[in-house]
Amino acid sequence: MRSLLILPLTVVIAAAIGYGACVALEIDPHLRDMLAAAIGCIVASIAGVIPLVLTRGASQIAVSQAGLVGTVLHLLVGISIAGFLFLGVKLGQPFLYWMMAFYWLTLIVLVVVLVRAVKSAPVATAPTTAPKQ
Repeated sequence: MRSLLILPLTVVIAAAIGYGACVALEIDPHLRDMLAAAIGCIVASIAGVIPLVLTRGASQIAVSQAGLVGTVLHLLVGISIAGFLFLGVKLGQPFLYWMMAFYWLTLIVLVVVLVRAVKSAPVATAPTTAPKQ
């Protein structure tokens, strides 16, 4: 459940650092594009964590499959949101740059969360069968 807080917090911290760096370097941070990309990546990250939440208490096999599904959901939801905002809302190139930065950052954090979940999940044991007589 901590991952539902870690991922959005990571995006907020990265956005604050990026905004501060742009202001310090006297570059226009394109705040509207940055906020749209941050919200889109937060939604994609939460979609990527949902399979992990659904397999809470399951074996390593189920959690590893949830991890694979989670990374695919993160990608597909992120692409869908980026495509809609870029083509539908007509956000510019700065949006794509912010989106890529937030996407890769959230993917790294998501994978770390998923790997930790797989390592902490109980190992599935083979069913024991009685010897035939």
